[in-house]
Amino acid sequence: MTRPRSLASLAALSMCLPLACGGADPASSGGDGASETAAAVGEDTLESGDSADDSTDETEPETGADTDEPQCDLSMPELVEQAFVRPGESHDDVALSACEHHVWWVSAGKGAETTISIAASQAVDVAISYPDDPNFVSTITSATLYQPGTVKFASPRSGEFAVVVRAQNPSGDPELVVDYDLAVACTNSCERETTRFPIVMVHGWTGFENIGPLTYYYKVQADLEGLSYPLAIAILDPYNSVEVRGEQLAAFVAVTLKSQRARKVNFIGHSQGGIDARYVAAAAKRRESL
Repeated sequence: MTRPRSLASLAALSMCLPLACGGADPASSGGDGASETAAAVGEDTLESGDSADDSTDETEPETGADTDEPQCDLSMPELVEQAFVRPGESHDDVALSACEHHVWWVSAGKGAETTISIAASQAVDVAISYPDDPNFVSTITSATLYQPGTVKFASPRSGEFAVVVRAQNPSGDPELVVDYDLAVACTNSCERETTRFPIVMVHGWTGFENIGPLTYYYKVQADLEGLSYPLAIAILDPYNSVEVRGEQLAAFVAVTLKSQRARKVNFIGHSQGGIDARYVAAAAKRRESL
């Protein structure tokens, strides 16, 4: 099976071009996983002396049966990203080691009930959390499943959520491996729609918030929010350069990510708004590569 990717490479403020990060089509939810930057990890080495007189009484670290690498620190398991799972999809025979916590992604419209079903070879803990919590400590709901069971939650806002799975390991066995099946289903208020990430709409040159009863995106906001899509309307200087408007948009995106507890956004830009969105996305990409 393909080795899942570590969450250590996820950027907290990564943005997407219009319709590029999943949920771009208002008729569907979900999308591709987050962009990633490889993180270089140094490795410590032990050097022995030239003679027996240089030896010490230090205890060699315990190693695995098949490798020379030290066993993992069970107090600091690795958060390992899995896949985005749409309602009706499942993943079978997933191997979870004692050294890992698995993180799956789901999305739901506000108020919709999502059910996570898990059948594991032995007990696992399952927690639902917001995606902007780097360690997923603050949970919406959680459960310990000793046999095939479910965890349900009513979405407090539209968008993406993290499903964290970890093995119960009371004996502290570093070689423990648990196999499990995972399935996701919408079980109530399934008519509600959403994108995985909030939609940020960006107006063009000479754009405005409203002229009397007329808004720039006339009726669009009410229609989309009525279906439960997460939406934010950016208001920038109507007459200014891409650099100036782009920085204003970047600040607006930062506020949107925080208020909607999201990792990324989808951009929909009209006219110069599309260029402003590209400016912000390119700047975010540069930050990821640093």
